[in-house]
Amino acid sequence: MKPWDDRAYEGRVNPKGIPCLYFATDRESAMSEVRPGIGSIVSVARFEALRDLVVVDCSRFAQPFDREQATFEDDDIENLVWSHIDYAFSRPVVRSDNTAGYAATQILAEAFKTEGYDGIIYKTAFSHDGHNVALFDLNCASFIDASLFRVREVQFQFEQAP
Repeated sequence: MKPWDDRAYEGRVNPKGIPCLYFATDRESAMSEVRPGIGSIVSVARFEALRDLVVVDCSRFAQPFDREQATFEDDDIENLVWSHIDYAFSRPVVRSDNTAGYAATQILAEAFKTEGYDGIIYKTAFSHDGHNVALFDLNCASFIDASLFRVREVQFQFEQAP
């Protein structure tokens, strides 16, 4: 459920030792984010915000950017930057990734936090419609309930690597 104050693992938004609350906007995205194996039991909890939250929505421009159609006016460049920021947060992490690869998103998250934001929203790589939400304050959301799910099927799609 909530991470322990003194035992936080490193994540896209938080460095090791500094806890953060990670949520998803729907249960399928939440379960997919933990990448469970077939037969695994996954606990999914619901939380509610305890106050109005101000978050940076990095997913606002999360869509393919067509360089050929772009005029590279200020709006196009801003959209491209936000699209890349969203991709950096939502990029699936694999076991072979070096945790130093989190540094860029952790720095961005710390900048947002310093500016007074409560958290970040970014697309999940596991759903077309799902989003992830990372909140900086462990006490800004309260547990409502939880359910257990057994993983029946996992689908993969493959493409040849360059």
